[in-house]
Amino acid sequence: GEQKPTWFVSHWWGEPVRAFVACLTQHAKDRGLPEHTSFWICAYANNQHRVQDEMGGNDVRQSSFFRALTRSRGTVAVLDADGQVFTRVWCVYETYLTLVEGGKVYDAYTVDPESGTAVGITSGFALVDGGDARAKFEREQSFPENLIELAFKFDVRAAKASVEADRARIIAAIADADELNATVGASYG
Repeated sequence: GEQKPTWFVSHWWGEPVRAFVACLTQHAKDRGLPEHTSFWICAYANNQHRVQDEMGGNDVRQSSFFRALTRSRGTVAVLDADGQVFTRVWCVYETYLTLVEGGKVYDAYTVDPESGTAVGITSGFALVDGGDARAKFEREQSFPENLIELAFKFDVRAAKASVEADRARIIAAIADADELNATVGASYG
Protein backbone atom coordinates (compact mmCIF):
# COMPACT_ATOMS: atom_id res chain seq x y z
CA GLY A 1 0.00 0.00 0.00
CA GLU A 2 0.85 3.65 -0.13
CA GLN A 3 3.12 4.98 2.61
CA LYS A 4 3.03 8.63 3.60
CA PRO A 5 6.50 10.13 3.21
CA THR A 6 7.98 11.95 6.19
CA TRP A 7 10.67 13.60 4.05
CA PHE A 8 10.79 14.23 0.33
CA VAL A 9 14.27 13.80 -1.16
CA SER A 10 15.26 16.17 -3.96
CA HIS A 11 18.42 15.21 -5.79
CA TRP A 12 20.19 14.94 -9.12
CA TRP A 13 20.58 11.37 -10.25
CA GLY A 14 24.32 11.76 -10.82
CA GLU A 15 25.66 11.92 -7.25
CA PRO A 16 27.52 8.86 -5.94
CA VAL A 17 25.21 6.46 -4.07
CA ARG A 18 27.60 6.37 -1.11
CA ALA A 19 27.38 10.18 -0.79
CA PHE A 20 23.58 10.07 -1.17
CA VAL A 21 23.24 7.55 1.67
CA ALA A 22 25.73 9.46 3.85
CA CYS A 23 23.69 12.65 3.44
CA LEU A 24 20.39 11.01 4.38
CA THR A 25 22.02 9.21 7.32
CA GLN A 26 23.47 12.49 8.62
CA HIS A 27 20.14 14.27 8.09
CA ALA A 28 18.35 11.60 10.14
CA LYS A 29 20.99 11.88 12.88
CA ASP A 30 20.91 15.71 12.97
CA ARG A 31 17.10 15.79 13.05
CA GLY A 32 16.90 12.94 15.58
CA LEU A 33 14.57 10.97 13.31
CA PRO A 34 13.25 7.58 14.41
CA GLU A 35 14.24 4.47 12.44
CA HIS A 36 10.78 4.16 10.84
CA THR A 37 11.08 7.59 9.17
CA SER A 38 10.21 7.33 5.49
CA PHE A 39 12.07 9.17 2.74
CA TRP A 40 10.40 9.52 -0.67
CA ILE A 41 13.04 8.91 -3.33
CA CYS A 42 11.80 9.00 -6.92
CA ALA A 43 14.03 6.19 -8.20
CA TYR A 44 12.45 3.82 -5.67
CA ALA A 45 8.95 5.26 -5.36
CA ASN A 46 8.12 5.68 -9.05
CA ASN A 47 7.29 2.76 -11.27
CA GLN A 48 10.28 2.99 -13.63
CA HIS A 49 8.36 1.00 -16.28
CA ARG A 50 5.60 3.63 -16.32
CA VAL A 51 7.53 6.84 -15.67
CA GLN A 52 5.33 8.93 -17.98
CA ASP A 53 2.28 7.98 -15.88
CA GLU A 54 4.15 9.15 -12.77
CA MET A 55 4.83 12.57 -14.36
CA GLY A 56 1.17 13.60 -14.35
CA GLY A 57 0.63 14.06 -18.09
CA ASN A 58 0.18 17.74 -18.86
CA ASP A 59 -0.50 18.69 -15.23
CA VAL A 60 2.55 18.59 -12.95
CA ARG A 61 0.17 18.81 -9.97
CA GLN A 62 -0.91 15.27 -10.84
CA SER A 63 2.67 13.98 -10.68
CA SER A 64 3.90 11.58 -8.04
CA PHE A 65 6.44 14.28 -7.07
CA PHE A 66 3.68 16.78 -6.23
CA ARG A 67 1.62 14.23 -4.29
CA ALA A 68 4.60 13.04 -2.24
CA LEU A 69 5.95 16.49 -1.51
CA THR A 70 2.62 17.94 -0.39
CA ARG A 71 2.18 15.01 2.03
CA SER A 72 5.66 15.25 3.54
CA ARG A 73 6.99 17.32 6.44
CA GLY A 74 9.56 18.89 4.17
CA THR A 75 12.35 18.35 1.70
CA VAL A 76 15.93 17.27 2.15
CA ALA A 77 17.98 18.24 -0.89
CA VAL A 78 21.04 16.11 -1.55
CA LEU A 79 23.61 18.19 -3.39
CA ASP A 80 26.52 16.88 -5.38
CA ALA A 81 29.82 18.82 -5.44
CA ASP A 82 28.69 20.84 -8.49
CA GLY A 83 25.22 21.74 -7.20
CA GLN A 84 23.36 20.15 -10.09
CA VAL A 85 20.06 20.39 -8.16
CA PHE A 86 20.16 24.13 -8.87
CA THR A 87 20.15 23.47 -12.62
CA ARG A 88 17.56 20.69 -12.99
CA VAL A 89 13.96 21.78 -13.52
CA TRP A 90 12.33 18.98 -11.50
CA CYS A 91 14.57 19.85 -8.54
CA VAL A 92 13.68 23.51 -9.03
CA TYR A 93 9.98 22.62 -8.97
CA GLU A 94 10.44 20.59 -5.80
CA THR A 95 12.19 23.55 -4.19
CA TYR A 96 9.34 25.84 -5.29
CA LEU A 97 6.68 23.55 -3.82
CA THR A 98 8.63 23.29 -0.56
CA LEU A 99 9.63 26.90 0.05
CA VAL A 100 7.22 29.14 -1.80
CA GLU A 101 3.97 27.27 -2.15
CA GLY A 102 4.12 24.82 0.73
CA GLY A 103 5.93 26.74 3.45
CA LYS A 104 7.61 23.50 4.45
CA VAL A 105 10.99 22.69 5.99
CA TYR A 106 13.90 22.69 3.52
CA ASP A 107 17.20 21.11 4.52
CA ALA A 108 20.23 20.70 2.23
CA TYR A 109 22.99 18.13 2.65
CA THR A 110 26.18 17.35 0.79
CA VAL A 111 29.48 15.64 1.39
CA ASP A 112 32.23 18.03 2.43
CA PRO A 113 35.05 17.42 -0.06
CA GLU A 114 37.75 18.17 2.52
CA SER A 115 36.58 15.84 5.30
CA GLY A 116 34.55 13.36 3.25
CA THR A 117 31.70 13.56 5.75
CA ALA A 118 28.12 14.66 5.17
CA VAL A 119 27.15 18.14 6.32
CA GLY A 120 23.85 19.96 6.15
CA ILE A 121 22.18 23.32 6.41
CA THR A 122 18.79 23.03 8.09
CA SER A 123 15.73 25.20 8.31
CA GLY A 124 15.89 26.33 11.90
CA PHE A 125 17.54 24.24 14.55
CA ALA A 126 18.06 20.52 14.18
CA LEU A 127 17.58 18.34 17.26
CA VAL A 128 21.35 17.87 17.56
CA ASP A 129 21.75 21.66 17.96
CA GLY A 130 19.81 21.65 21.22
CA GLY A 131 18.40 25.10 20.42
CA ASP A 132 21.91 26.58 20.59
CA ALA A 133 22.80 29.00 17.76
CA ARG A 134 26.52 28.37 18.25
CA ALA A 135 26.01 24.60 17.91
CA LYS A 136 24.03 25.16 14.69
CA PHE A 137 26.77 27.44 13.35
CA GLU A 138 29.50 24.92 14.15
CA ARG A 139 27.52 22.06 12.58
CA GLU A 140 26.90 24.01 9.37
CA GLN A 141 30.24 25.85 9.00
CA SER A 142 31.88 23.17 6.85
CA PHE A 143 29.11 23.30 4.25
CA PRO A 144 30.97 24.04 0.98
CA GLU A 145 31.03 27.74 0.10
CA ASN A 146 30.75 27.04 -3.64
CA LEU A 147 27.30 25.50 -3.07
CA ILE A 148 26.16 28.48 -1.02
CA GLU A 149 27.34 30.78 -3.82
CA LEU A 150 25.40 28.71 -6.37
CA ALA A 151 22.27 29.04 -4.23
CA PHE A 152 22.61 32.83 -4.30
CA LYS A 153 23.10 32.76 -8.10
CA PHE A 154 20.14 30.43 -8.57
CA ASP A 155 17.85 31.34 -11.49
CA VAL A 156 14.79 29.22 -12.14
CA ARG A 157 14.66 30.35 -15.78
CA ALA A 158 18.03 28.68 -16.48
CA ALA A 159 16.92 25.24 -15.26
CA LYS A 160 17.17 22.34 -17.70
CA ALA A 161 15.32 19.08 -18.24
CA SER A 162 15.96 15.89 -20.17
CA VAL A 163 12.53 16.39 -21.75
CA GLU A 164 11.85 19.94 -22.98
CA ALA A 165 8.08 19.50 -22.53
CA ASP A 166 8.69 18.89 -18.80
CA ARG A 167 10.72 22.07 -18.58
CA ALA A 168 7.99 24.14 -20.23
CA ARG A 169 5.24 22.69 -17.99
CA ILE A 170 7.22 23.23 -14.81
CA ILE A 171 8.34 26.77 -15.60
CA ALA A 172 4.70 27.60 -16.39
CA ALA A 173 3.60 26.09 -13.05
CA ILE A 174 5.98 28.29 -11.05
CA ALA A 175 3.96 31.43 -10.35
CA ASP A 176 6.75 33.80 -9.35
CA ALA A 177 10.25 33.01 -10.54
CA ASP A 178 11.79 36.04 -8.84
CA GLU A 179 10.31 35.08 -5.47
CA LEU A 180 11.69 31.55 -5.84
CA ASN A 181 15.14 32.86 -6.81
CA ALA A 182 15.26 35.08 -3.71
CA THR A 183 13.88 32.38 -1.42
CA VAL A 184 16.48 29.80 -2.47
CA GLY A 185 19.35 32.17 -1.75
CA ALA A 186 17.89 33.07 1.63
CA SER A 187 17.63 29.37 2.55
CA TYR A 188 21.39 29.01 2.30
CA GLY A 189 22.29 32.33 3.87
